[in-house]
Amino acid sequence: MNRSSHIFVLAIVAITLISYVQCQYPAAGVYVGINENFLAQAGQDLSNYAQTKLENYPFQDISGSSSQVKYTFHDFKLSINFADFYYAQASSSQYAVGWENVQYQLQWNYHICAKTVFNPCEDGTITVFTTSANNPVNVEATLNVNTEQDPISVSASATTMNFNSGAIQVNVHCSNSICVIPVGDIANEVAQNFVTDACNGITTAINDMAPTIDSLFNPIRVLPFTFGNKGYQYLLNAEGEIVVSSGSGYTPAITAALQGGIIVKTPSGSYYPSQNPTYVPESSQLEGFSQDYMLSFSGYFFESLFDAAFSSVMPMTIIPSEVPAASPVTLNTSDPFFTGVAPGLSQYPGLGIQVSIHSPVSPVATIDANGVTLNGTTLLGDFIIMDESSPLTAFTVQFDIDGQINTEVHMPSTSEVSLNTTIVSSNPNATIISSAVGPVDPTGFVQLLQMFLSVMKLPSFTYNVPSAYNLEYIDITYQSQLVQILVDIEKNLYR
Repeated sequence: MNRSSHIFVLAIVAITLISYVQCQYPAAGVYVGINENFLAQAGQDLSNYAQTKLENYPFQDISGSSSQVKYTFHDFKLSINFADFYYAQASSSQYAVGWENVQYQLQWNYHICAKTVFNPCEDGTITVFTTSANNPVNVEATLNVNTEQDPISVSASATTMNFNSGAIQVNVHCSNSICVIPVGDIANEVAQNFVTDACNGITTAINDMAPTIDSLFNPIRVLPFTFGNKGYQYLLNAEGEIVVSSGSGYTPAITAALQGGIIVKTPSGSYYPSQNPTYVPESSQLEGFSQDYMLSFSGYFFESLFDAAFSSVMPMTIIPSEVPAASPVTLNTSDPFFTGVAPGLSQYPGLGIQVSIHSPVSPVATIDANGVTLNGTTLLGDFIIMDESSPLTAFTVQFDIDGQINTEVHMPSTSEVSLNTTIVSSNPNATIISSAVGPVDPTGFVQLLQMFLSVMKLPSFTYNVPSAYNLEYIDITYQSQLVQILVDIEKNLYR
């Protein structure tokens, strides 16, 4: 599988980081897990790219002089190997990214002449090399993550090469029969300049492999649905923390534990979830997966989804003209349904009824192997007689709905993911809160809700995979209090 280290940066950002812990999972709405093998492969991809970039660096010939000599250095050749890639969080917005063991050899030819009466000249080779893996050279860069802007900005800076005395040596080999001109000081200067150039090249390589994160993060951060017709945008609240798994090695699996509520972005401002997640999963639920990614959703995510929907469309008013012609019930006091459940409406024949739905209460979500159960959804409905001279709230009904939903995930193509949610079962109830027209039978409203829920189709959502990648595999499972989506991807070499 040809995976790309672009994903490594996403894993590190993981999505708005505020803290870092070792194998202690907090309560969250969404958990984004990245497999350790996937991260190791991503690090290897970055290592290969940095090696290729440096070994193909267009070294220029160097000529210079001092009071004693003049020289020319030419035909530079470099071989370098990056091993033991690692990452570590340094602060809320910075990561250390590097290699524990870097071995290299830089060789070039020289021609040097002394400024004396005879102008003697010498030729030879200079080799700068790391001595052994037992005295390693460490290379480390700072990865800066700015999550305060959109799109998210990621950039590398301040690459350093760190080593102990004796880890790097300079060897001068003169090819002439007589060699008396000192070359070591100039060679050491060139060697030091190489360290600077190499560090700059590694910074560039990491930046090359860290394109705009927004294209990778949007499928998670920006939610592809709307509620109502107000044009609001819905974002995942990505505040949270990175958790490093209990695994060992340079690239242990990491999980971003995100707040996971739904932010409603409106023209007048953004509205954040009012509640917080409470469920804390066992580490065994979030570790040990073999796929590249595992997205885990707790019940809080679904509760917040209902909050976002209700805040977007409530209060809602329905007038007679908005009822489809095919509806078995019309909003009119003389409709058989209304005369059946509220005989007192006969005092107001032929008048329209306006329904005002308000005061929603979001459900409590629980998850098991059968799906997501939503209990406690509550709405109030005021049924208002549309008398132009004196509108009257005929009665108020409280609607309570418990139910279970199930989501299936499909891969229509290697560039799309679709989520199709259906209502598996429902248990509606209705209670008459008040009435100005005498007795009202709630049973009719229960039957109306049952009919509505039986034909109701929940919207399907489609996520577009970033164009640089292809989906290989996707599946969804239901665990205790978690819905988990498992994903394998690969780099698309043809885009």
